[in-house]
Amino acid sequence: MHSDAQLLPKGTITRVWRWARADVFTPEVQASPLARTPYDLRHAAVSTWVTQLSGSALSEH
Repeated sequence: MHSDAQLLPKGTITRVWRWARADVFTPEVQASPLARTPYDLRHAAVSTWVTQLSGSALSEH
């Protein structure tokens, strides 16, 4: 990141995230906790990676 880079305010990120989520997800998914925040996606990605790694490591033994 450049030293002169500016971060977006958290409120802006949250507002845009809600708009995108509403535009992409069905009403049922919107009502669920799935990807309610951007952090939720990181958690899901890490969980997926760990599961895949565990599965491949187990299949090697």
